[in-house]
Amino acid sequence: MIHRMMDAFNRVPESGTPQFYSSRIRVGRPVLELPTEENRQRIAAFESQIAALEAEAKPAIEVALAAWKAGLKADGNESDAAGLPEPLVTLLAKPAGERSDEDKLAIDQQLQAHFDAKVRGEFSDKIPPLAKLDRLRKNLSEYKADQIPRVMVMSDAQPRQTHVLDRGAYLSPRDEVKFATPQFLPPLPDGAPANRLGLAQWLVSPEHPLTARVQVNRIWQHFFGHGIVKTAEDFGVQSEYPIHKDLLDWLAVEFREHGWSMKHIIRGIVNSATYRQQSRITTELLQRDAENRLYARASRFRLPSMVLRDWAFSASGLLDAKIGGAPVYPYQPGEVWEALAITKERDFTYPSSSGKDLYRRSLYTFWRRTVSPANMFDASDRHRSIAQCL
Repeated sequence: MIHRMMDAFNRVPESGTPQFYSSRIRVGRPVLELPTEENRQRIAAFESQIAALEAEAKPAIEVALAAWKAGLKADGNESDAAGLPEPLVTLLAKPAGERSDEDKLAIDQQLQAHFDAKVRGEFSDKIPPLAKLDRLRKNLSEYKADQIPRVMVMSDAQPRQTHVLDRGAYLSPRDEVKFATPQFLPPLPDGAPANRLGLAQWLVSPEHPLTARVQVNRIWQHFFGHGIVKTAEDFGVQSEYPIHKDLLDWLAVEFREHGWSMKHIIRGIVNSATYRQQSRITTELLQRDAENRLYARASRFRLPSMVLRDWAFSASGLLDAKIGGAPVYPYQPGEVWEALAITKERDFTYPSSSGKDLYRRSLYTFWRRTVSPANMFDASDRHRSIAQCL
């Protein structure tokens, strides 16, 4: 069954070679480019300046193009000019009287393209607007490469075959298997495709008994220190049986019927009398319910590293609560990324932020998958799934 579930994801045409966009951005195709309003405004400003400079430089460029074309004929045969592409050389080799209108148009277009790509740069120092135009185009290209958010997406264009592996050895495939859901859970909804889309539809179908329960249990754990089911990572036969099963069921239905809105569930929890209790404890309560599983008081528990950092900044009055924006790079000790610099292809210098960006909420801190932020106390390493603070 594990292999059947894996088949839904074993369809990615992953080559292991990400597309290079800039020294900061390397992602594998296919990607979605999601420019922000600020990105659009900056790009529009670049393009406006470029258009103005193109108009200013156009007469000088036309003179340079005409001079270059004339130079091709200086030796008597323009097809002998060095560096021209082969299709253009073939067209230029035709006697002028034998060229059709299509040939003449193609020659003009290809000469223009070759001049723009290979020759025009030689005139940049002699034509100031052209030099500035080239710099602006380069700046626009670098801005698009480095600043536009890109999200990698999965593709089913070339699905792989999934096999049961002999004792897990990927070099020893056995029977081929196709995607299917576990038989002890409800089947796929009618008409759902046997792929990741079908898996998503199955997970949020009204008949699915786990998705909503698991999620509201983890939300509850965030505010009370432990879930209604204490084993938040395990809802199987070896998990803890919920003491407050009816509450778990009610929260799950409430979550699903309100559009899977986490905000709705969180608002309901933090406004409840259960959450708003004092944390004082009596000897009787300590003896009867040391772990506070009956919620007769507010629990005391460890905060996750990100929340702990935000709480410290909030208590000191430094927290910047602005919503949205680019990732930030708050203070960290020197050379925290040095271990990643195994090649010279990428720059692993930590680009420290300044000003208010030092105090943005931890949610906006740039986080490398293999190196946890050193400014978050006891942060997880992301090499394994951690369902609760230990």
